[in-house]
Amino acid sequence: MSAYFHRLRLDAGVDDRPEGGGVSRVNFHSFRRWFISQAILASQPPHVVRQVVGHEQPKNDPTLGVYFKGDLSQAKRVCVEAVKLPATVRKVLGLGDATDADSYSSDT
Repeated sequence: MSAYFHRLRLDAGVDDRPEGGGVSRVNFHSFRRWFISQAILASQPPHVVRQVVGHEQPKNDPTLGVYFKGDLSQAKRVCVEAVKLPATVRKVLGLGDATDADSYSSDT
């Protein structure tokens, strides 16, 4: 996934290098950190955010692993849709008008 993200960001011209060169501060893990922060700020449940980004549930919280037998697909979809990409990124990716903060949806 990291290599795919690297190619995608280079193709989109997204880069953030410190003065004097060096390694870009934009990478797959910086995107994960941003997504997790935005999902929590959008009031998404931490256990669903963990599922979306592929983290295991804490061992001391067996609620989902032991007792929950439902499908988290809908909850994960709601979580992903609650996080809005910045307008400039949506424009680069061709996901709608960069001036319309609500123009992005999973149907676009």
